[in-house]
Amino acid sequence: MKNKPDFLVVGTAKSGTTSLFHYLNRHPDIFIPKIKECRFFSQLPNDFKGLGAEEFVNTGIREKRKYFNLYNKHNDKICGDISNDYLYYYERSIKNILKFLGDDVKIIIVLRNPIDRAYSNYLMSRREGWEDLTFKQAIESEKKRIKEGWAWPYHYVNVGMYYQQVKAYKENFKNVRVYLFDDIKNEKKLLSDIYKFLGVKYIDVNIKNKYNKSGIPRSELILNILKRDYFFKRLIRLFIPRKYRIFFVEKIKMINSKKVPIPVGIRSKLFSLFKDDLLKLDGIIDRDLSNWLQNYNDE
Repeated sequence: MKNKPDFLVVGTAKSGTTSLFHYLNRHPDIFIPKIKECRFFSQLPNDFKGLGAEEFVNTGIREKRKYFNLYNKHNDKICGDISNDYLYYYERSIKNILKFLGDDVKIIIVLRNPIDRAYSNYLMSRREGWEDLTFKQAIESEKKRIKEGWAWPYHYVNVGMYYQQVKAYKENFKNVRVYLFDDIKNEKKLLSDIYKFLGVKYIDVNIKNKYNKSGIPRSELILNILKRDYFFKRLIRLFIPRKYRIFFVEKIKMINSKKVPIPVGIRSKLFSLFKDDLLKLDGIIDRDLSNWLQNYNDE
């Protein structure tokens, strides 16, 4: 099978993979489908629950022909698939990746301090109007929500338990590269290393734009207008070309969001949950996690 991906960026969510999607797609020798998260290999059910996040998570391509047809006419390029759920749902994803692509496919994993990742995930859900609890309440409700079948963007803590996820990929594939969220601060160095890993030449690409920033809505009224106001949506359809509509709405959401610090006391409590997993992770990846493993005293 020629029309297939040569590499997979498997996650994790809120680790800068949206920026990576845009940066890599600007390379003339790399092709990634416009559907940023295909979710073919995870083969997730489409009946997740939630307050809105399930609308996004329940989409994806589950049909073999439809998925591989995405790569038709791109055999002259290095092809990729960026889907964050492949890391969290590693068992079913790895099984299907091996079945369709073999163990030679190149795997890129991007990890973020799991405390910051969880909070960024929460802020995104607030920004989108997908979450109505405080961060503390959302963490406390996670196990109940998972049991009830809520979508994985609400698995704030569970998604950040990286050890088994990463270990499984390293054990099943020959070419696995692990990056950290902090690496994206030096985009050119990061892209240079990824290009080398993928076997394409280095080129300068536009890295000025930042994507998918999280934050609490400044105005709930503006958020509700964006989500529910029929007249506003009709105006957009009338006056803004289709290809610019999503960008326009996302831009308003970004302007309407503001960063707020993680609530006092939460960081140290989350660290106690993640500590053992991080210590095990530190033993299997060749990266310095000392900043993640420092003691937190924010009471």
